[in-house]
Amino acid sequence: MTTRILFDSNSAMDDASELYNTAVDGGELANIWPCDVTDIEVGDRFFLVDPDEGIYGSGVVISVDTDEYDMLEEDDGNAVSDAYLEYPYSNTESYYIQIEFDAAVPYDELLSWDMLQESEELADMDWTFETSGEELDEDIAEIVESRWDDYIDRVGCRI
Repeated sequence: MTTRILFDSNSAMDDASELYNTAVDGGELANIWPCDVTDIEVGDRFFLVDPDEGIYGSGVVISVDTDEYDMLEEDDGNAVSDAYLEYPYSNTESYYIQIEFDAAVPYDELLSWDMLQESEELADMDWTFETSGEELDEDIAEIVESRWDDYIDRVGCRI
């Protein structure tokens, strides 16, 4: 399984608040999300982040709901991956994937990059990411997953 970083879509605070409130209310948390890469696969793990602040959500990439969307195809007609869809409302150059959340925290309590760097293993980590959908190194992903799991137990909501 690959772990990825997905950037917030517009306003991180609004996205995080909506995500957390939906989670607390037991609402549906499958969503369409933009990304900048084409190597994402169904089952990949993701952390949803405000690039400047930290992590406020997590989940997995799911197969496109073909009852609702068409799969994104390459020029030869083959699907890019079961994760990518044709998003008819887009006016950007982004790709779109379907994701399902499994945990969230309120924006004012996100797991900040500073908090993650307090651990010795992540002290030298550069939390600057170039693209939404960027892959985390496996060793880093395991440590972040562990810290996130502990953090969710204290301040977040599992879905």
